[in-house]
Amino acid sequence: MQDYLKERLLVHNNGLVSGGEFFHIRCCAQILNLIVQEGLKVVGPVVNKIRENIKYFKGLEGRMKAFKAFVAKVGGINTKIGLRLDVITGWNSTFLMVESALEYRRVFCSLAIEDRSYSSCPTYGE
Repeated sequence: MQDYLKERLLVHNNGLVSGGEFFHIRCCAQILNLIVQEGLKVVGPVVNKIRENIKYFKGLEGRMKAFKAFVAKVGGINTKIGLRLDVITGWNSTFLMVESALEYRRVFCSLAIEDRSYSSCPTYGE
C-alpha cells in the first residue's frame, strides 16, 4: 500500500522530496503510541503523584497493613483489582495503575485525614 501511495503521489503531485526516497508511513500501533505519549505528557504530574502514592503504601509492610485496614473500613471497594504500580516505559501498565488508584481513591482520602506522614493524596480534581 505504501508503494502504491508513493507512486500515486509522485505521478499526480510530483511533490515528494527527493523523489520519495524518504517517504514513510507509520503503522497504526506506532501512531497510537505517539498519541498516548503526548496525552501522558499533559497528565504527567498527576500520574507521577499517583505513582508516588502507591510506592508510599507498597514500600513498607506496616503502611500496606494500614492501607488494607482502611480498605475494609471504607468498604465497597473491589479489592480484586489490587493496588498496582506501573512500569514507566509501558503506557498500558500506567493505565492499569490509574484504574486501580481510582478504585481506591476513597481510601487515599481517608488515610490523608488519619496519617499525618501521608501528605501527597491526590485531590478530587486530580
